[in-house]
Amino acid sequence: MSLKKKLILIFFVLVLLPIAVSFINGYIGNLHPLSWSDDHRNQVTLWSLGVMIFGNATVLFFNYSKGLNSILLYVISSLLLVISAFLLYALNMLQNFGF
Repeated sequence: MSLKKKLILIFFVLVLLPIAVSFINGYIGNLHPLSWSDDHRNQVTLWSLGVMIFGNATVLFFNYSKGLNSILLYVISSLLLVISAFLLYALNMLQNFGF
């Protein structure tokens, strides 16, 4: 398997899959208000954002260190890294605000 295919696989598993897990958990939480997913919606989202940050940082590191230099992977991973870091910060601040 080539390095580019490995990076794309890492991107799908560690970046796009946590997004899907967060949306599915929110959807299940809305359908069943007293379920586990409704009670732990914020924790699942926090863990998903943490995995996304780790996945984006991994893709950026391997893209740079192995000399692949794929511009598309740089742009998408760095943009999602900044967005997920901001969302993690914002969600953490809202959780500690007292709602």
